Amino acid sequence: MGDDTKEHQAFALPGARPQYGPDKLVAVEQIDLQLTPNFATESLDGICTMTVRGLDEVVSRLTLDAVDLEILRVEQRGDSQGERSLRFATRQDEVDIEFDPAIPSGEARTFAIHYRATKPRHGLFFVKPTSTHPEKIEHLWTQSQDQYARYWFPCLDYPHEKQRTSTTIVVPNGWFALGNGELVERRDENGRTIFKYRQDIPHSTYLTTMVAGPFAEIADRTAGHNRVPVFYYVLPGREADGERAFGKTPKMLELFEERIGTPYPYERYSQIAVSDFIFGGMENTSATTQTDRTLHDETAHLDFSSDPLVAHELAHQWFGNLLTCRDWAHAWLNEGFATFMEAVWREADLGYDEYLYDMFDCLTAYLKEDSDRYRRPIVCNTFRDPIEIFDRHLYQKGAAVLHMLRGELGETRFWRAVAKYVRDNAQRTVETIDFIRAIEEATGRNLRGFFNQWIFREGHPQLEVRVAWDAERKVATLALDQKQTIDAEHPAYEFEVEAAFAPAEQERERRIRIRVERARETIAVPLDFEPNLVRFDPGAFLLADVTFALGADF
Repeated sequence: MGDDTKEHQAFALPGARPQYGPDKLVAVEQIDLQLTPNFATESLDGICTMTVRGLDEVVSRLTLDAVDLEILRVEQRGDSQGERSLRFATRQDEVDIEFDPAIPSGEARTFAIHYRATKPRHGLFFVKPTSTHPEKIEHLWTQSQDQYARYWFPCLDYPHEKQRTSTTIVVPNGWFALGNGELVERRDENGRTIFKYRQDIPHSTYLTTMVAGPFAEIADRTAGHNRVPVFYYVLPGREADGERAFGKTPKMLELFEERIGTPYPYERYSQIAVSDFIFGGMENTSATTQTDRTLHDETAHLDFSSDPLVAHELAHQWFGNLLTCRDWAHAWLNEGFATFMEAVWREADLGYDEYLYDMFDCLTAYLKEDSDRYRRPIVCNTFRDPIEIFDRHLYQKGAAVLHMLRGELGETRFWRAVAKYVRDNAQRTVETIDFIRAIEEATGRNLRGFFNQWIFREGHPQLEVRVAWDAERKVATLALDQKQTIDAEHPAYEFEVEAAFAPAEQERERRIRIRVERARETIAVPLDFEPNLVRFDPGAFLLADVTFALGADF
């Protein structure tokens, strides 16, 4: 598939530089949002009330991300001096807030920012009928990943900061509004409906959501997972399509809880399908936004399944939400796991062969990007904007590495390691080393070399596999040549792989395990039969570009 002799394009675009997370002056404990969208002006009036706690030093000034937001006023709340105004200064993408007195180390301070967002460039989208699409129904949705929450509310907009949230959304009567967490209040007032949600498990700002419109609610009462309320929301007329698209969600919940070993952590799980969505889906904590393009009628449903998308976003409720990458460079811990769990669902639903086909698709997609576009390590922090690394290296190669790790550890050890990783890091932010340590503690296996080779190093083995049969000696010779560039900076890959030899009656198959450490390995295999079938890597675990010359002399 690939050609290692060709020169790969550089991954990093002009102007890219190493990216590191910002310093933390405070820990954000709580964000309470009061949101009133206005369709006529495509604006949002909001109050963001934030509780922060000082960390190492006294904090007299705090800078928040706030792009193009009109900051109206800032008030301090909840202390002995009562509510009073705080001084602030705005720039195009930030707001500086001054505290007098300053916030002492270890103490909490609550303040409220009154603001307005008008026709934001990112983050908040208003969908309206147009002359070319008069059939569109008015509604709105947010999209905060990667760093777009700052376009619709002021915050510390980086994944290493996690906080509890509540969201109060004011919409016209007859509309529905969705936010993160448990719906704790719904009331009508002066021709409007007010929805209030509370999310008590801390989560990152990029996982914060607001969706509002005349949505129909479908409460899934499927037996077997009554512990977690499951809801689907679609625009009027798409109710049956919504049930078709999302109907296997309760079974996916059961499977993922069993495989991961940690129960679904949130009060409810909602999926809401919106128009003009810029991605397939977005795993906002407890409230996934899906594209309405995944809603199929009965005929289309015969050929197109929404299950991969539904499973992917559901898996993120653990991998990405409960455990969140500390830096975007480690986002494969979100996306690689979610892509892998798509295939795990497919295995449970349709069988192991379908799982393997998913893994083959992942490998093929990654190899094509590597060959046709660029090559980079999975963990990579040199970019201009985080969205640049959300590619086939992150998703598909990340999933292929997890599949290979499943083969390396074996079924029991692999899932035990995953369970420990999730259990030990729940509600935390993580880097790849956290997964490595969980594997070591769960299984005793030190796989730092494995991760260095497949996660932190760019590329993959480009193998040529040849087999010859010596009838006189009754020996099959298997030769493995690594054809990729090998030098001091790019040593030969080291890995173990199986090979299987079978006569015409394949039930007599003999398997051997080969340790590969050099650019060329030659293995002589005595057999009491002439092999009619030779299978290299019969479990399809190896992440490599393989070509075969079976039966060739060498």
